[in-house]
Amino acid sequence: MLFAKPPASLMNAEREKTIDLPGNRGAVHVETELVVRLKQSWAASDSLADAIDGVAVGIDWTLREVQQRLKEAGHPWLKAKGFKGGALLGPMHPFSETAWQQTSFGLRRNGRLQQAGSPEQMVFPLARLLDEVEDWFGTSAGDLLYTGTPAGVGPVEDGDQVELLFQEQVDCRFTVRKRT
Repeated sequence: MLFAKPPASLMNAEREKTIDLPGNRGAVHVETELVVRLKQSWAASDSLADAIDGVAVGIDWTLREVQQRLKEAGHPWLKAKGFKGGALLGPMHPFSETAWQQTSFGLRRNGRLQQAGSPEQMVFPLARLLDEVEDWFGTSAGDLLYTGTPAGVGPVEDGDQVELLFQEQVDCRFTVRKRT
């Protein structure tokens, strides 16, 4: 399943200490993911190291009830996934092809570990994801690819304290504010 998010959906978790999310569109679910940033197109690359210059922990926020209505109507999920602030990006770290499989990431909500994962758990290897995106859409320098979420997807509430974890260390923290 591939989908795109418009640029206005992206929030930088390093700069935001409070994350505003819609409070009048039903449940907002958190889907923590590893995100890679391309330094050049995948088509012009000989390896993952040639193509990728950074990796971060990100969040694909999902308006769950909106998504369900769209699915039932057979419509694309853009309104459920691409809303303003619908993607969050933590700090970038250097990408290492040799260390990629052992990269760990996660999310703590209100002090409790809610999601934890690594590329070893991914359904498809990173190169295959890049092949698919390149084939259908093309890729360019600066593109961000969210790679999928581990178990633990669930709703966030107003006032939740959230920490993104990279290699088992807190990468950034913020408070959720649901606006109406």
